[in-house]
Amino acid sequence: MLDDATQPWGVKVERVEVQKTASAETSSILLSQADQLNSNSRAQQLTAALLPLQSECESIMKENNALTAELVGLQKRRIALEILLERLTPL
Repeated sequence: MLDDATQPWGVKVERVEVQKTASAETSSILLSQADQLNSNSRAQQLTAALLPLQSECESIMKENNALTAELVGLQKRRIALEILLERLTPL
């Protein structure tokens, strides 16, 4: 396999020495750490994307509360006007 890779350069591999290899456990740990880094990075991206949306949502909720309070006030005025109209209308 190495000969195939090095043949275009005219190099023939005669000997390969493996000095240190990672155990399956070490490889598993490294893969787990890489997955965790990717997850953390994704979580940070999602958090950054959520911040403006959360701010916009809070702004909409405040506006909704103000409009609801205004609507309640208008309904009270309507009821008061209906009562006044009933009192002013002859039977």
